Amino acid sequence: MDTTGVSGEDLWKLSAWASATPDGNGPRIGFEGDILDLKQKDQSLNGREKIKFTNLDFSFSDPMAECVDMKYICVRIERGDNTFTTGFLDYTLGGYPDSNAQTGCTRAPECRRSQAEGSDSVSSGEGLLPCVYRGMPYLHSEKWVVDECTTCACDNASTTCVIETCQPTFCDTPIKPEGICCNICSYKVLVMTVLPVITYRDTIVEGWDNQVSIDVSIKFHDALGTTGVSGEDLWKLSAWASATPDVNGQRIGFEEDILDPTQKDQYFSKRGKFEFTNLDFSFSECKDMEYICVRIERGDNPRTTENLNYTLGGYPDSNAQTGCTEAPECRHGRGTFFSSLLSKVLQEARGKMIMNVFISGSDC
Repeated sequence: MDTTGVSGEDLWKLSAWASATPDGNGPRIGFEGDILDLKQKDQSLNGREKIKFTNLDFSFSDPMAECVDMKYICVRIERGDNTFTTGFLDYTLGGYPDSNAQTGCTRAPECRRSQAEGSDSVSSGEGLLPCVYRGMPYLHSEKWVVDECTTCACDNASTTCVIETCQPTFCDTPIKPEGICCNICSYKVLVMTVLPVITYRDTIVEGWDNQVSIDVSIKFHDALGTTGVSGEDLWKLSAWASATPDVNGQRIGFEEDILDPTQKDQYFSKRGKFEFTNLDFSFSECKDMEYICVRIERGDNPRTTENLNYTLGGYPDSNAQTGCTEAPECRHGRGTFFSSLLSKVLQEARGKMIMNVFISGSDC
């Protein structure tokens, strides 16, 4: 199915109502035909990007409905009534797999009966209020994962949920890995940040056999089309010392891969925490060492679950696959120290000899 973005004027209409059912069927309590302002109605949609309407107001007062009838607040997205698209192209809006996808509902706030007026009202209060979702309390600004397709957040007693929609797959044997919402034909992993932390070190000395222990946490880009990955030989982590906090410059003591076989097979679940711990990096040269750097890449011979294709990259570019941390202090070795000291003494002695010759020449 071919889908596009859209730009123009009066593109969207968002109706809202209270309902007794989580699908919005049945009586539409306090129905409003459109709660968008003019700017929101003209909001452009670019390709696969998400579109979001914020700070919408929905007011309701239905004398025919009892407070207990209001269990959910529902909205429905439709095409604007008088749409003008860029280039005056045709514009259709529908739901996938059917029109029910255009409607979404969230649990309504508690509804209380006002004793003063004998009417129904939604309770409110001062400050930032928590949310209750499916009987569980959540603090303001807290986010939580409902299931593999749904992530919710609390904003001052208002719960907002983002539901990932699935695109059709075009391969013979798509699979649905654990932690991923939709069926996939290949694994696609994008790295956002790599954060190495030195957890243990002895004294670092130039020319000695030095070793540091490192933990590396990795954050991945969570977007439509990205996945987790499972299988064998999935990862390779190189390490080196550097004078610069990036991929440029000389790679001192470069090690191509510091992962053990278990770490190379480590499973990544989308939105899950991912890190390598107790990694060892050994080196001898350290006089120009300012940083310890690591870089995550795909294993040399990955074998994924169900033998699907697997790509690994960086977001927004490949530089995101590298991370550096400040290196410990490098000290001179005993031999190096005495060589340096002897050189300094000889230079000072030579300077005194030259000065004596100069002064003697002046006396003559």
